[in-house]
Amino acid sequence: MRYILTIALFYSLLYSYEIESSYKFKEHKIYSEHLIEDINSSFLIVEIPDNINRYQLQSKKLLDIFKENGHEINISSPVVLFEKEIDIDFKEIKNHISYLYTKEYMGYDIKIESIEIEPTSYFDLDGYTIEYIDFSQNLLRRDRGTFYVDFKSTERDKRLFFRFKIDAHIEALVATKNIDTSTNLSYNNLKVERVKVGEFLSLPLKISIVGNHASKNYIREGDIITSRDTKKIFAIEKNSKVNAILKDGLVSIEIEATAMEAGSIGDTIRIRMNDRTYNQAVVINRGLVEIK
Repeated sequence: MRYILTIALFYSLLYSYEIESSYKFKEHKIYSEHLIEDINSSFLIVEIPDNINRYQLQSKKLLDIFKENGHEINISSPVVLFEKEIDIDFKEIKNHISYLYTKEYMGYDIKIESIEIEPTSYFDLDGYTIEYIDFSQNLLRRDRGTFYVDFKSTERDKRLFFRFKIDAHIEALVATKNIDTSTNLSYNNLKVERVKVGEFLSLPLKISIVGNHASKNYIREGDIITSRDTKKIFAIEKNSKVNAILKDGLVSIEIEATAMEAGSIGDTIRIRMNDRTYNQAVVINRGLVEIK
């Protein structure tokens, strides 16, 4: 008898089905095949009232329903949640989020793998159109969060909140060693690496800063370099004397001038000539500019 019970228990476990903790539904009558696609019999689990869009069913009751119909199931959660599925195309919202991230990380070679959005509650949006998407600036540093969308119709307006998750990577500068304060940043202590959006709170600095910046504080190996960590190295200080190159065809001359602002190599600054006229000039090297 003991062997028979052991075998029965083995087959019961072998042929038991796993039940998820939550499901989406379109029709208010939930059948066994909605929970288990390959089940060999169809029977009613529950009929959710028409005015209910979020329904919880006790796991014990669900166990009893399946057992009455000759099936064993496994449930890890105390209740199973059923949420009404919203039948709406979210493509416009996803495209807007993609546009915002692409714009924010222009120059970082951003690659967006996927964007997932899900409303936090159900509302019948038949006849509604999108009026406004409120996706705040601070969300662009994160890979998940909550935002809202305002919908409008001829009769009334509706605000719906959404959860989102994005899988995106950008190019960023990462410290290859511990860097002391006021150390010049170069490829001797930095490398370019693809990092996941959401792993930094401040906007990473672009690769072009290498050679023009120094560390503002102590940076640990593996840290992503952001504006909080660095300060500009100025090749020209404000009010300092500079040599200004003026080109005219094949002829170039150098003129002494005064820098009206500080600038790093590649920056355009305003300079004052000795005759008190002003020009725009590009910083070429320390103490040297070229008049545009």
